[in-house]
Amino acid sequence: MVSKVAPLRGSPGFAASTRDQHRQAAAVAFAVTALTAAQAQTGPQPRALAPAAQSIQQQLNALKTEVTALQTANASLQDEVGALHNQLAAVQANPALGLGPIVNVDPNPEVSVAGPNVTGGTRNTAGG
Repeated sequence: MVSKVAPLRGSPGFAASTRDQHRQAAAVAFAVTALTAAQAQTGPQPRALAPAAQSIQQQLNALKTEVTALQTANASLQDEVGALHNQLAAVQANPALGLGPIVNVDPNPEVSVAGPNVTGGTRNTAGG
């Protein structure tokens, strides 16, 4: 095994090794400065972003759940509106509604007859 002996102070090898050490130290300092500047420009490292990303992912999942619930509620309301349209169509198709202009319906009792009571209207058939 060959061991490396450090050059003695004052020898030509000592100055070269010290110069190399200074160059290496300067290169390391430059690299650290460059990496620090790059990090400042690119923002925090992924480890620093992990909690924020997790929070955003949780919010996204909550919103997806809410969207699904709203879509289900919307489908239910659309079904209900469709059923109400069908009921309205049945009422509008009732021929008894044609009697509306010539008949009155009074919900109160009249002459000891419980309401509702149907009475003749006041339609003027001669004048239109």
